[in-house]
Parts: sequence; C-alpha cells; structure tokens
Amino acid sequence: MDTLQLDRHYFEVYMRLAKDYRLPLRLRRPSFQLPLSYISGATLEREGIVTTDRFVAPPWGEPGRAALTGFIRSPRRGVTEIVLHPVDDGEELRAYDTEYADLRVADAQCLTDPALRALIASQNIKQISYRPLREAMRVAT
Repeated sequence: MDTLQLDRHYFEVYMRLAKDYRLPLRLRRPSFQLPLSYISGATLEREGIVTTDRFVAPPWGEPGRAALTGFIRSPRRGVTEIVLHPVDDGEELRAYDTEYADLRVADAQCLTDPALRALIASQNIKQISYRPLREAMRVAT
C-alpha cells in the first residue's frame, strides 16, 4: 500500500463509498488529525457516517496480550475496535512471515485463551462485529 493511505484522494473515495453504500468507516481515531487523515470527526458526523469510538492496538512487533487485557480491565463506554494479528502456526505462516510469525501465533493463542474469555465476561463487555454499526447507520439515513 506504500503511502496511498496518506493521499487525500484516497479519503475522498473512502468517504464517498461509505456514504453511497451506507457503510461504517474503519478509521483509527488518532488518524483524524492531519497529516494522517483528511477526514475529521465533524465531517463523519455531518455526513452521517459511523465509525468506532476508539482503536486499541499494541505497537507493531509487540504481542497484543498486554494491550488487550489492559483495555479489558479498564473498559470505556462506546465502541472500541481491538486489533491483533492472529494466525495459527504452520508452514504457510512461517513461509510468508519470517520476522513476526511468533507474534502472530501469540496473538492467536491470546484470543483463544479461555481466561481471556472469562475476563471479557467479568467486565460485561459485549463483543460485536461491524454489522451493528452498519445497521445503525442505515436506520439513521
């Protein structure tokens, strides 16, 4: 992708598609600040486009367990997108990712850990997909 995501024309197309098809956008809230995005929170609101309230992800190269469990232990109201990079270990993974394969395996193990599921349940966190965001956007328009 190189630097395509920094091109303002990319954001114009992204916004148009979201509006035309009434789809929520997947944007990191910190990227609402230039130079990372030409889309502001005010623009999204004015256009009736929905996105998450926050984006939680560990710095690339660090396992996600600490960031994920830290957020779960201190959840905030609203919709949070949590991003990890889970992959089952195997020959294919080791062939395409020679540098971060162990990180991806650790993320997969984290996300399938019954203790994590119990922690989520103990905090009354509801896991959703983007479908409810899409439905909310379509009801509002």
